[in-house]
Amino acid sequence: MTKEEIWSKINLLKTFCAQNGISVVELLELSSHMTRIEKGSLFDIYYEDGEITRRINLTKNPIAFKLLSLLDKRELWVSTLVLKKADFAQAQAYLETLPKISSHSWRIPDTNEIPLLLENNFEYLSNLRHIFDLPDFMEVDVDYEECFMGCFDDDHKLYGALYFNRKGVLDYFPDAYASNVSLTEKLNWWPVCDAD
Repeated sequence: MTKEEIWSKINLLKTFCAQNGISVVELLELSSHMTRIEKGSLFDIYYEDGEITRRINLTKNPIAFKLLSLLDKRELWVSTLVLKKADFAQAQAYLETLPKISSHSWRIPDTNEIPLLLENNFEYLSNLRHIFDLPDFMEVDVDYEECFMGCFDDDHKLYGALYFNRKGVLDYFPDAYASNVSLTEKLNWWPVCDAD
């Protein structure tokens, strides 16, 4: 575009925004959302009406996103909602309330799957969360800027994976809280389900 064309289109946008009560800040936010929506999701999205697609549809409620483990090429559904600060019994009861999306039941992840949730895909999942206006995946303790994710270790014992976020840095420490997690301890739980 030439300088004159840019100026003309900016004036058209200003007029459109003024007529429709849209601020410049809102326009910038909406345009970034529009770009993401046009590109579609990197993951399959399971909507509550049963549709599975990579198309981002804001008129529908997403239930889960399908992630691919680069290590073993296994696909995993991850819930769009995280149960926050609940004990193990509450987590198990919560899993029973989730709608079925495959022949596999919802379950608590193991320590090998936590990096897939917290490192490999977290930034893009957070972008989808903002687009769909979902609650935060993690509730970080304000005083310590950390929280614990409930999962199982290799011996199928309850384990707390530390989620740590300071200055925008996301990290995972597999040995930070590896033992003596009480069944009554309040943790965050991110349900997963194996894909068919």
